[in-house]
Amino acid sequence: MTSRIKARQHSRPTYYDRSKKSVPKDGAIKSAQIIEFLKAPRAQLRRKLMIVWDGAAQHKSHVVCEYPDSTDGAIQMALLPGYAPDLNPVEYLWAWLKRHALANFCPDNLAEL
Repeated sequence: MTSRIKARQHSRPTYYDRSKKSVPKDGAIKSAQIIEFLKAPRAQLRRKLMIVWDGAAQHKSHVVCEYPDSTDGAIQMALLPGYAPDLNPVEYLWAWLKRHALANFCPDNLAEL
């Protein structure tokens, strides 16, 4: 899952195409997939990136934390505290969705989801 809140209205969104990447059968995203994910915007934007992660375990793995060192400063990373809606505004959206739009929503299949 990726969330993005753009700072400027006129900025063009960019996308990472997961359909071309291998996703584990259990659906869990591992460090290798995180590294592949980080390579996509770097190649697409060709400028320095600041990635702000939540506290998910795969974001804090040794492999992921060491990756920016191999980019000669092209990628920098920062970790947010566990639950910090004041620092991570998308937390407000997720909280609202869980209580309202998606409350008691249980899809029967992937297409319904």
